[in-house]
Amino acid sequence: MSRFFSIVYVTALVRLKGYKAEEIIGQHFSKFYTFAANQRKHPQYELKIAKEQGRYEEEGWRVKKDGSEFWAQVTITRVTDDKGNHIGFAKVTRDLTERKINEDALVRANKELEIRVEQRTQELRMLMEEILTAQALIAGAQHDREKVMQTICDLITTIARADGALVVMPEGTNLTVKAVSGKITSFLDLKVPITGSLVGSAFKTGKIQRADDVSNDPRVDPTSTQATGVRSAMALPLGYQSKNIGVISVISFKPHAFTAREERILELMAGFLSAAISHADDYHELEEERLLIQNFIATLSHDLRNPLTAAKASAQMMARYGEQPDVRLRTSGRIVDSIDRADRMIKDLLDVSAMRSGQPLAMKFAECDLRAISMAAFEELSSVHGDRFVLDSPDKVIGIWNCDALRRILDNLLTNAVKYGDPIENIYVQIIQSDHHVILHVHNSGKGIPSNMLKTLFEPFRRAENALTSGKKGWGLGLSLVKGIVEAHHGKIEVESSDAKGTTFTIILPNGVSISDDHKSERRNY
Repeated sequence: MSRFFSIVYVTALVRLKGYKAEEIIGQHFSKFYTFAANQRKHPQYELKIAKEQGRYEEEGWRVKKDGSEFWAQVTITRVTDDKGNHIGFAKVTRDLTERKINEDALVRANKELEIRVEQRTQELRMLMEEILTAQALIAGAQHDREKVMQTICDLITTIARADGALVVMPEGTNLTVKAVSGKITSFLDLKVPITGSLVGSAFKTGKIQRADDVSNDPRVDPTSTQATGVRSAMALPLGYQSKNIGVISVISFKPHAFTAREERILELMAGFLSAAISHADDYHELEEERLLIQNFIATLSHDLRNPLTAAKASAQMMARYGEQPDVRLRTSGRIVDSIDRADRMIKDLLDVSAMRSGQPLAMKFAECDLRAISMAAFEELSSVHGDRFVLDSPDKVIGIWNCDALRRILDNLLTNAVKYGDPIENIYVQIIQSDHHVILHVHNSGKGIPSNMLKTLFEPFRRAENALTSGKKGWGLGLSLVKGIVEAHHGKIEVESSDAKGTTFTIILPNGVSISDDHKSERRNY
């Protein structure tokens, strides 16, 4: 360019800007600039700086002959003659449009990433607030199992953007809905089969299950989903101490409603819920045991007072009429009987205390006839309860056992059969002896033991629901003692019970318990 800004020589303009030499030589170089740049006289500014400083560089938009723009790197250098006089400018232009496009794309990508990071940060911040809220609400619920489940359901419905959430717990062969939220409140108390349901799959496998479209998912019974309108769901087992205690699930009436984000939320909430439910259960078990022991102590105080009161009254009568032989004999017998009753009660307490501390019951073994022991128990009970006891047994059932302990087993089981069985029907005892074992069955008709009580039936202080509602007194120690005696003989005890068939206790004992000197030395006399 001349020092008057007109173009005097060009190279490669056809390729770069679309001009032929004859079209552009003599034109003002501002022809290559955008309208906005010319408006602010930017071309003149570039040459002014180049003239003053000897060089000017920049990147910016330039215009081709066809009016299109490209991103250019421009270098303008002042040109002088051999005497240093300014005679013009040399301008070099490079097309950096492709680089500019890539840089702009990178800037946009970074901006989008910043926006996504900010959004994600905001989501996490909100999630943390929800989690803190959940923790506070769970803490506020304390030991209320139902309130904890409801709180989690409400929160997860909101956080997971679900149409509803539910918690199911195992009951028999099904899972029962124990808490619901959202648009599915009608699901409460619904029985869900373990087979053919997503929550059932989660419960069986112990792993999270996600169905993006339940209408064609092989894990789900299609008839059930058509009735409820559910289209997608997730289910996560509630695990605590290596055991599944239930399942938490979120559902949507739209397919493909849940992603990995909701999976993570569900896992987090499931952890809270599992721990909270287990802690609530532990608390209720401790509270229940405290009440059982409290009731036991009240019953014990009453029952111990009876024989002691009887003994005291007999002693007072003896003191007043002791000179009469028949009175002395009769009252002394009552005193002995009363003290024996109190002694048996105390013995029961000591044995239960030993078992609860993990000690086996002390035993001394000898040869016994189980049939003879059974007949003796029948004779005593028949004098009070009538001739209702039926024995099916070989003539002799000989084994190495503790004779007093076997009598104690029979007294407990037969007394329970009288108390809680049908008051009219007979009570049956069957003894079967093989080469190595003897099997003892004690059966009574009548209302069965509730199935939910069977697993705790042999625990100290526990009494079945029908025993509690019967009005008949008891300590809740008898079956615990029976189990302890059976285990001290290296045997086992089982129970089957239903309203239709009544209740049968089955005891299996080895025929011969070791009575070696070493064995006897390990145990106190019984």
